[in-house]
Amino acid sequence: MNIDILTIKLLFLFLPGIICAVIVARLTTHRDLKPLDYFIPSLIYGSLIFVIYNLLSELWNSILPEAWELPKYDILPTKDNLDSVISIYAIVIAIIIGVIVAFGLSAIINKKLLHRLARSLRITRKFGDRDVWSYIMNSDGTEWLTIRDQENGLFYIGRLIAFSDEEPNREIVLDNTIVYDNNTGEERYNAGSVYFSFPSEGLIIEIPNGDR
Repeated sequence: MNIDILTIKLLFLFLPGIICAVIVARLTTHRDLKPLDYFIPSLIYGSLIFVIYNLLSELWNSILPEAWELPKYDILPTKDNLDSVISIYAIVIAIIIGVIVAFGLSAIINKKLLHRLARSLRITRKFGDRDVWSYIMNSDGTEWLTIRDQENGLFYIGRLIAFSDEEPNREIVLDNTIVYDNNTGEERYNAGSVYFSFPSEGLIIEIPNGDR
C-alpha cells in the first residue's frame, strides 16, 4: 500500500480525535497552544472515541442484527484491514461521538469537577483555574462588581457579562452600569454597558455579597 494513502487513511481515522481536541481547546481556558500541543490530546481523544464507537457498534449490531449494521471503525491498519475502504458512515458517527465527548470533557474542566472532588477528599487545595483572577471571574457568586477608579475619583457598579483571560492588561465588560462619585458616593449617571481595559494593578475590584 502506498505510504501516502496510508497517511491519508490514518488522518481520516484520527479526524474525530483532532476535532474533539480543537473543541475542548476552544471551550476551555488554558495557556496558548501550539499546533504540536494538539497531537497527544488528539491521540487520547481519538482512542477514547474508538473505544466508545466500537462498544456502541457491538451493542447496536447485537440488539438490532436485522437493521442497518454499523460499520467497523478500525483505528490502526493491520494485515486484515490494510487495504480496506474507510467507511464514511463510521467517520461521521465517530465525529458526532467526538463532539459529544468534547462537550462533556469541556463541562468537566470548566466546572472543575475533578478539583472539587479532590478538594472534598482533602487531596488538594488547588482550585483548577489558571490564576486567582480566573477563579474569581468564573465563580458562580461573581455577578455584580464594583470597580473603583481611584485616579479619576469614580466607582462603577454593574453586572459582569464578559472578561478576558490574558495579561498584562485585563478586560471587563459590565452591563447595567451606574457611575458614582468615589468620595461622596453620589450617583453621577447611568452608563449602561461599559468596557474596561487596565493593567492588573490599575483598578480596585470589589465583589458584593448577595444581590446588588
